[in-house]
Amino acid sequence: MGLFGNQNPFEESLDKVTNELNTDVDWGAIIALCDKVKTTSKGPADFTTLILQKINHKVPHVSMQAITVLDACVNNCGKDFHKEIASQHFTDGLRDIIYNYKVKKVVLRLCYFIKKWAEDFKDDPELSHFVSFYYRHRGEGIQFPDTEDDSATSTKNEPVSSDPNVVSSQQEEDDIAKAVSSSRKLVKALYDFEAAEDNELTFRAGDLITILDD
Repeated sequence: MGLFGNQNPFEESLDKVTNELNTDVDWGAIIALCDKVKTTSKGPADFTTLILQKINHKVPHVSMQAITVLDACVNNCGKDFHKEIASQHFTDGLRDIIYNYKVKKVVLRLCYFIKKWAEDFKDDPELSHFVSFYYRHRGEGIQFPDTEDDSATSTKNEPVSSDPNVVSSQQEEDDIAKAVSSSRKLVKALYDFEAAEDNELTFRAGDLITILDD
């Protein structure tokens, strides 16, 4: 905690859900963190400052988990959070990571989500800066995978780098793959719903629902 108790209100929670020793995604803790971001004064601004630091972490497994948390917040934290994501400050931070982070798997996965968010934001004029950011860097030759599978496998056959900061052990590779494979879109139900058809799902307000990509 800071000298005068001014610790970022999300630091402890974010440290927990992105810890480098994690072997599973704690969706309950992530959704609780999303709720806190959404309901805290200056929540989006305080959180996005921290999440950029986590994505830029020297341990790739921490970075991969941080991307999962950020996507959960985009899905659950509403318009004020989207506006923060679409700010110049945040996109400048994303740009630094895209161009300078040394582990390509992390960069590709971040780029996959940038594309996904840009497509989600494209019809909202207030979020146009983020959409422009995506198209500008795509035009400059940055690779934005179409699927999470693409982001996970496109570097599988690359030679091992001699850079000591780049992933070099099988354990680190396994940790990254685990973070990728366990990531799904998770949302919280806002109301009760009773299934009327075989292909529908019954749920109650507050239930956590995992949405799998087709």
